[in-house]
Amino acid sequence: MTDSFIQYTNYCKNYFIQKLHLSSRYLLILVIFSQLLVTSCTINQSIDASAGWADRQIATYKINKYRLKGSVSLELRDRSTMSSFELNKNNDLSILVVRNFIGQEILTDDSGNILSILDKLGIKLSNKEFEEISSLDIDLFSILLADISKLDNYNIAVDKYGAPKRIIAHQLDIFFESYQSINNVVIPRKIRITSDDFQLTIVNSVFDNMKISS
Repeated sequence: MTDSFIQYTNYCKNYFIQKLHLSSRYLLILVIFSQLLVTSCTINQSIDASAGWADRQIATYKINKYRLKGSVSLELRDRSTMSSFELNKNNDLSILVVRNFIGQEILTDDSGNILSILDKLGIKLSNKEFEEISSLDIDLFSILLADISKLDNYNIAVDKYGAPKRIIAHQLDIFFESYQSINNVVIPRKIRITSDDFQLTIVNSVFDNMKISS
């Protein structure tokens, strides 16, 4: 009699443990599914918001002439440098000039191709980085103004207002860390471009000489 009662008690205990374990598994699956659903909704909202940003910001103004000035800091494994830059745009022609801390010109570029600019800055990339960045064909001039109307080929994470926060690539990450309003136009204040071998930080400080097309 006692043995039968003990066996029955053990059976009940094991039964409830199994049910509890099974319920926990279902609960975990439900939580994971809910997170995936929320993430999916957030991604869709971000895509819609990013389109709104392009409509509201720099692309809307149809600015065909401007000057953008600021600073550039480069951090490599063995050295770091601080420079200034000036980007002048006039219709379809854009010229970027970078100078060192004593004002000597160290770079001139009219392509906006980030791979070409990194090469002119003396940044040595691995073969994997070179191939990946080359395939992206990223336009630095558009990045400086967060003009995502010209960056629609990339994976872009945006904030709740639709402003770009990060461009996601395999070998390169581009972060828009802060924004500012200059002459009633919202542009990035600080941009950080990173890889395994370097970090490039750009700070925009002057945005003037603007001409808006009719």
